[in-house]
Amino acid sequence: MNKLYKRTALLLALLLAFIPMMSNISFAALSTYDLSYALQTSYEFGGEFHRIATPPNEPNRIYMRGKVKDPNIKILCLRLSRVSNLPSNGNLVNVVTQFVKPNSNGEYSIRVDTTVGNTSLPVVYRGSIVDASNPNGSAEVKPGNPYSPMQPLIAGKYRYRITASTEDEDVTRGSEWWNGILGGSKGYVWNKALLRSKNDGNGLRCIKYPNIIDRNLYIRYIYTKHSYNIDSYQGSHVRYKDKRMRSPYIHYLFKDPVSGAYNEIDEQKEAFIKSISDEVTEGATSNYSKLLKIYEYTSKNFYYDYYAWHAEHDQYVNPYENLHKLVYKTDSANSKNGKVATVCDGYAGIVVALARAQGIPARIVYGKHLSRSKQLWHNYSDSQIKYEDNHVWAEAYLNGRWILIDANLGALSKWDRDYASDTGDWYKSDFISYAGFDPSITSISNSYSTKWIRGGDTHNYRIAYKNEYNKLKNFLTDNNNGQKINSDFSPNDLSTWGSGSKPLKTDGFGKVKSVRWNDKGLSGDKFNVSYFRSIRDIMIWSNDLTKINVNHCKNLVGLYATYNDVQSFYAPDTPKIRRITMRGNPMRYANFRSKLGTTKIERTGKKGGTFSFDYNKNNSKSLTIYINTVFPGYKYEGMYYSNGSLITKSTVKTFEPTGTYIQVRFSKLP
Repeated sequence: MNKLYKRTALLLALLLAFIPMMSNISFAALSTYDLSYALQTSYEFGGEFHRIATPPNEPNRIYMRGKVKDPNIKILCLRLSRVSNLPSNGNLVNVVTQFVKPNSNGEYSIRVDTTVGNTSLPVVYRGSIVDASNPNGSAEVKPGNPYSPMQPLIAGKYRYRITASTEDEDVTRGSEWWNGILGGSKGYVWNKALLRSKNDGNGLRCIKYPNIIDRNLYIRYIYTKHSYNIDSYQGSHVRYKDKRMRSPYIHYLFKDPVSGAYNEIDEQKEAFIKSISDEVTEGATSNYSKLLKIYEYTSKNFYYDYYAWHAEHDQYVNPYENLHKLVYKTDSANSKNGKVATVCDGYAGIVVALARAQGIPARIVYGKHLSRSKQLWHNYSDSQIKYEDNHVWAEAYLNGRWILIDANLGALSKWDRDYASDTGDWYKSDFISYAGFDPSITSISNSYSTKWIRGGDTHNYRIAYKNEYNKLKNFLTDNNNGQKINSDFSPNDLSTWGSGSKPLKTDGFGKVKSVRWNDKGLSGDKFNVSYFRSIRDIMIWSNDLTKINVNHCKNLVGLYATYNDVQSFYAPDTPKIRRITMRGNPMRYANFRSKLGTTKIERTGKKGGTFSFDYNKNNSKSLTIYINTVFPGYKYEGMYYSNGSLITKSTVKTFEPTGTYIQVRFSKLP
């Protein structure tokens, strides 16, 4: 355990030094792979595991071993299939299809020699079974499948997967296994361990994706911190260790998919969830064993709804309602005779609800899951991202680490229907997969890529970059601006840097995304968000600010700063800006990015009057200039281009500029 923590801590320290922009990297850039000694479903969970190893000193040998927890599982099918270098319409090529009968303890062990051209070892023929309870239970075989005596390895990538059956060994005879549980997704106990062979087909090795691993660790652990120094993490934020059912971060689960209404959680519903959670976790001696019982209960009792997944609607994910339908056998749009169907959000929601009812912090995570047979990260580009690859799972916080819990992956029971009113077939599995409970980060990163924590991009109040943290802190501590926003303001507590609805948002990676501090009486010249990496919207209207610096904000889309006291505005390097509202400011000078490029509006002379402007790139007439004030002893002469051509003598003009330098002219009265 200590070795795992040290290894994780070291990896985090290294990756945090070079991945500040990881959230914006494409999948293609994350797909570089390295060779790995072994892949295993879980380091921690001892009740069931599966492992495949390719020792570096044995270049053509695979070790497949593991243990199943369910004593009713009688046969395992271990398959190694080629998934790359195939025709676009080609099927997977199985090079190893070996049936194994676990021993009385559920254990099994197989060695496969993959040397190309090898003829000395027995071939895997149709229906051959290795009995792990016999002395030769670790017998060696060579690549083959039930239909041909030999399928040699060639250059390419391979997928290792395991299916299981509670049937006796007759299930392996003939072709029945291929059409039944052992051949289909309903029996998977482990899917998508990946390997690679060299050009001559020899040297088969496990592979891992280090950049995907780093991305998953980065997002998993960065949400537990709120220190402004990305290299110095201290503390953790309660918003990501929530124990409440009535939390805004899981509120979406309670939305009815048909009416759109929210079926809110109340004390009575919370009490019901608590009673189910107590029953499920009865007898557990630790929070870890409680989570395992919650995983088993959720995976075993709920059915996966294929139609809702493909159709992108009719997804019933309310944990209270799904648990209530299960307990009281209520028929509904997603339940019948005590059978309840849901999708990944529903599984995650039930795990989170039952865990929080036990006082265990839990959260919902969103990302991508390579669910289709031939998908690999190395051939998965951003343009290929499909809705079907969107996935949601749960994480629970124990002993300083987040544990991934994907009960959807564990669930092997399915509701197969083709449309909303179809009753379909309800398939009940006799067992579950444990691959979704506390899997190793290397194993899970072969098919999971984390994007963000559900709700984590709205108001997590964690700023990871010193530049952004220091500039905002400098502004808030000037002229008591922090207290004007929030009477409980503390410079060292980011959760107090706002009040009301989403006043300060980040992108989920510690970069400020938007600021909404309207009509707070803010003042001074220190509102400086220049070089903020992800900020998109700034709403600071109706304050008393004298200066606003938003230059070099590469992702800034909108600035709303009407009715302040800004005299000059400089933001030529804001390439994505679409909307600027500066009306009501006593301006002398403005420099910003418009359709034509860098645009300047300038008052001639040192005195005379003031102007303000609004800019909307989406409008055919994108610029409006207002004459605010004409000082005593001066007169307003009009708006002109730099070549001297008149635009208008009106005090308000909405137009599409044909030049990038505009003069607002005043002259002294005689």
